[in-house]
Amino acid sequence: MSAPGWFPDPSGGPNLRYWDGRHWTSNTSPPPSNTPPAGPGFDAPAAHSAPQQSGSFVGVTQTLPRASGAQINLWLWIAFGVVVAMIIVVAAWLLFFRQTPTPTPTPIITQPADPTTEASTPGPIDEPTPDPTTPAPTTTPSTPSTSSNEPPVKAGTVIDAVAGCPATASDAIGVLGADGRFASGGGLSVAAAKGFAATPVQYPWIHQSNSQSKLYGANWMASITVGTVRAEDGFTETGATAVAMVGCMLGSDFYAGHATQAIVSESARAPEGDVVAMTANVAVTGVADIDSDYVYIMTILQGGVMHVLVSTVPASDDPGFTAVGDAVTDVRLA
Repeated sequence: MSAPGWFPDPSGGPNLRYWDGRHWTSNTSPPPSNTPPAGPGFDAPAAHSAPQQSGSFVGVTQTLPRASGAQINLWLWIAFGVVVAMIIVVAAWLLFFRQTPTPTPTPIITQPADPTTEASTPGPIDEPTPDPTTPAPTTTPSTPSTSSNEPPVKAGTVIDAVAGCPATASDAIGVLGADGRFASGGGLSVAAAKGFAATPVQYPWIHQSNSQSKLYGANWMASITVGTVRAEDGFTETGATAVAMVGCMLGSDFYAGHATQAIVSESARAPEGDVVAMTANVAVTGVADIDSDYVYIMTILQGGVMHVLVSTVPASDDPGFTAVGDAVTDVRLA
């Protein structure tokens, strides 16, 4: 967690439990009476409102020289800071070199309405009397806005575990390249993180994956994975895919018995191109010295291929957190 506040009880109880910035306390409180709306399927897991957290994640476009030759590079720069003695993301620079793709319809992640916002009541509208000799105008149904810089998920949104995610991948590797990078079979690569070792981490829904990890005892680890996911498995839009990555992780063996929900801290969409970055906090129970995990997700859609970066690290491991931050400041797409 990034800041003190009331959050869903990590033990699964019906009440909210207070997080003091470092640990879960014994203080509980009944949840708000309003019931959140049900979420969609696995490719956009159930997401509902939770108490807001502090911190910021600001997308900024920075001009860099265009890559030479036919290679197209993706550079995403993330700076890390400290809030309440815990490091969280405070800024992101996203640059995506490619031609603008032909717009395609994308699913919309429905966000909970702001309870403080009052609906306006429209006044009467004078309509002209139709002329029977004049044909009625033809109208075209409007489509939802898909602004490229609109955050895909609100901070404070709760993502629930999703069972039954695709299990079509079995080709995970852990290989450090001669260039000091971990590259997926699809061409997305990330720098090696200090203290991490090359390790195959098989997420059943991520193909062509390459991973590095850091162990904490016999039953917990931090990891950084790059790979691709398939449209036929339901991963077609960058925002929904980012949410699905978290929901599928929570519903898999990676968090089985230890976590069922994640709280989104920040999300951002690149001003140009299909690139989404999202951070979330996962309350962890039943693991010695581990209270919560920090999750960082990046999704990139290029040339019909959905590339993903999935990273997890215990929030209590400041050196590991810094190592992950240093690694993901240099993400490239060949």
